[in-house]
Amino acid sequence: NYTYRVRKVGTPTNYTLTTTATSFRLTSFAGLSLTFDSQYAVAVAATIVIDGVTFEGSFGPECTISTPAYPTVGLQESQCSNGDPENPGAYQVTSASELIYCEFVSGASYQFILQKLVDGTPQGTPITLDRLGNFFNLNMIHGLEPGTEYLVSVKLFYYGEGPQGKDCVIKTPNATAPARVAAKEFAATAYPNPFENNFLINLTTSSQAPVSLKVYDMLGRLMTTYESKANDLNTLAIGDQYPSGVYNVVLTQGDEVRTLRVVKR
Repeated sequence: NYTYRVRKVGTPTNYTLTTTATSFRLTSFAGLSLTFDSQYAVAVAATIVIDGVTFEGSFGPECTISTPAYPTVGLQESQCSNGDPENPGAYQVTSASELIYCEFVSGASYQFILQKLVDGTPQGTPITLDRLGNFFNLNMIHGLEPGTEYLVSVKLFYYGEGPQGKDCVIKTPNATAPARVAAKEFAATAYPNPFENNFLINLTTSSQAPVSLKVYDMLGRLMTTYESKANDLNTLAIGDQYPSGVYNVVLTQGDEVRTLRVVKR
């Protein structure tokens, strides 16, 4: 058997784990405070049984290991700006109910931080919104001004409190924008985007007609085809078997067609 002794550097308390394995995970130590970007002192002792006699070894010298840097996330690329690579501007949010997504981290909770921009300069006190899910909409936040740009960043709470991720800029809808509300009757976003395993479609439509979904790779080859009720489409995970690359997602409902571009890392 091997007994692993671990303590967080700078703290006096040791935690031990005994196993037959020559490896361990820090998450296996009950009560050990785990945080990113931290150092832990590790020592190992071996116990050997020969002919029924147990020989207890002493702990060897401590080694120091470091946990990874704290992960950061930002809004998904399709909602981080207006998509202009030369002169990027604010992403225009089409309605107060539109869902705005950040990159997904399993097990994490999220804090969305919004700050008003005036001529590109942050003004006033930031507004924060704590969420268990990796999305929000403007209806969840009080005090936002219509037709105004806001700097948006995301902080993760995951084995401690992380730093703010990349900055994105969104623009709230105007107070009176009937044309945009009408356009929202059939709208879709893909999240997370980019994705590593699979992605979901957030679809908003006022029609009960079936929705057709087709995914093509950049060579025009059909990867996935699916037709269902609009509500069923929101729970369809897509892309598990895709190789890394760029894909076009075509959604059709009656005469309405929307095309999304997604990236698999």
